[in-house]
Amino acid sequence: MGEEKSNLSKTYGLPVSLTIACIGTITNTISITYFIRRKNKNLGDKYLVFLNTVDILICIYSLGAMVATLDVHVPPDPHDLNNLVSSTAFEVLVELSGLATSFLCALRAISISRPLYQISRTKVYLSSVLAVVYIIPAVMATLR
Repeated sequence: MGEEKSNLSKTYGLPVSLTIACIGTITNTISITYFIRRKNKNLGDKYLVFLNTVDILICIYSLGAMVATLDVHVPPDPHDLNNLVSSTAFEVLVELSGLATSFLCALRAISISRPLYQISRTKVYLSSVLAVVYIIPAVMATLR
């Protein structure tokens, strides 16, 4: 059973992953152009632009990583500086995507429960600082 799963992963894993990364890049690009062209941008729209940008970078990184591994017969050295920097950057992007999604959920919950409430810039800046504090341990874990 384990060997069958391994063969299925080798056979279908790369094409499926490439398809998902390509579709993700295209749909996020369409979404970001829509939100950039909108005239009345609120805080949620700005977070969606940020989320789309981060997700596009994740998809492009994934595409590059998959294409780079097509002809490589030797696994990459995890202690190589290039691999270390790229894996750290990828981890930061994934964390930023998760945080932007969390912020959007909080903004939607606030807008539903208190429709007339306006979030101050100070609270937005404070949440951004807390996000950076949250990401630092993820970066440190990747560097080990």
